[in-house]
Amino acid sequence: MKNLDVLQKEKTAIMQKINQAMKDGDEEGFAKAFTEFTDILQEAVMSEAKGLIQSADNTILSGRGVRALTSDEDNYYQSAIEAMKSSNPKQALVDLDVTLPKTTIDQVFDDLVDSHPILEVINFQNTGALIEIIVNNGYTPLATWNELTTTIATEISSGFDKIDLSQN
Repeated sequence: MKNLDVLQKEKTAIMQKINQAMKDGDEEGFAKAFTEFTDILQEAVMSEAKGLIQSADNTILSGRGVRALTSDEDNYYQSAIEAMKSSNPKQALVDLDVTLPKTTIDQVFDDLVDSHPILEVINFQNTGALIEIIVNNGYTPLATWNELTTTIATEISSGFDKIDLSQN
């Protein structure tokens, strides 16, 4: 599906061709430009129809209790399918430039909790792009100050540790 701005520019350019062909009396140029114009209209109508069909399908599936995909999820799965069809799927998957959508991860956790009620006790929290947690290490030093221009005798930050989550 083309961007609406691109479609409008193409339509304007074709209309200029049609007007120029009419001014010049160029029947062949007019016929060619008019054919281009009808092709753009056909593409726009077909794109709109496909969108309406997809919307109707999603409504029907939702009524049946089936979860419909978001546009991000659909984009991710279509990209993964294309990568799997390539001659070297392993490399194509490594080069995949889309990430698993957050909505999919949330749905997996919801499905796990629904399937295993004991997991409700755990109270899962989605951390998103969290890669570090700062926690208190149990040591709470006291800060002491001398004169205003001297340094802190004991650093308060020594009571905290960082936990790296980038590999978890």
